Amino acid sequence: MSARVLDGRELARELLDGVRLRVRAFERRHGRVPGLAIVSIGMDKASRVYARKELEACRRVNISAKLCSPQAPLTERRVRHWLDRLAKDRLVDAILIQSPIAKPLDFGRVAGGLTGAKDAEGLSFANYATFFFAKTWSEIQELGIPLPATAQAVMTLLAKSRPRLAGAHAVVVGRSRIVGRPVAHLLSARDATVTLCHSHTPDLRRHLRLADIVVAAVGRPGLIRGRDLKRGAIVIDAGINVRGGKIVGDVDFETARRIAGCITPVPGGVGPVTTACLLSNVVLCAERRARGRS
Repeated sequence: MSARVLDGRELARELLDGVRLRVRAFERRHGRVPGLAIVSIGMDKASRVYARKELEACRRVNISAKLCSPQAPLTERRVRHWLDRLAKDRLVDAILIQSPIAKPLDFGRVAGGLTGAKDAEGLSFANYATFFFAKTWSEIQELGIPLPATAQAVMTLLAKSRPRLAGAHAVVVGRSRIVGRPVAHLLSARDATVTLCHSHTPDLRRHLRLADIVVAAVGRPGLIRGRDLKRGAIVIDAGINVRGGKIVGDVDFETARRIAGCITPVPGGVGPVTTACLLSNVVLCAERRARGRS
């Protein structure tokens, strides 16, 4: 039997309907809509595509969004000064650092230095540390801060396929600060037993064959195939790769769907839900600022 395909586009539409209602409520109370600044530091082709999609998504829910780019020379000090100006802009509620950024700048240092009050992706040092300090799911929910959007998307998709995660064995492939590590932390907070695999993990397939849940976020097209999976496993593919002019994931979809119980496609799985979670974060930042919280 073929796996059930988890449709991220349909779920994203549901989430965006909720975001749109929150935007309307915010506008009624404060006389303006939430504002997002998308910061591009040395845009490559992929960044331009992502930025256009984010701008279009903002338009659909009536979030005011602008694309900003600091001028060369791109030194960390110059970029930091430029971001500080955005942080003081009263009409900017949230800032998104578009990844990847121009070398030799480091994405983690740039995004980490954002003020927590305007951190759209939960990657500032203040928000990230607060998130990881929380142990349980209820503690994380009580924080009321933006969480890494892709990790939120993964958990939202999992909720559609397996609402109860306690006792499940989850394997996360990839340990990036944006996806792998936050996903592993959220799964642990939901009482799953988590194995975090990476490029130095010996015999990855041995871990995969024991997993009830597999989250792929490593950036290697077709790394995980059907023969690597436990029958009936839930497979969430957060990988984005270009191969042969097409966008593909880290999981070989055609072979994996014959073994998995549920699987996300690429494109059309994690990506649209991530955008919806990001826009929810923007509204959250605006709501927190309006209440005087930082």
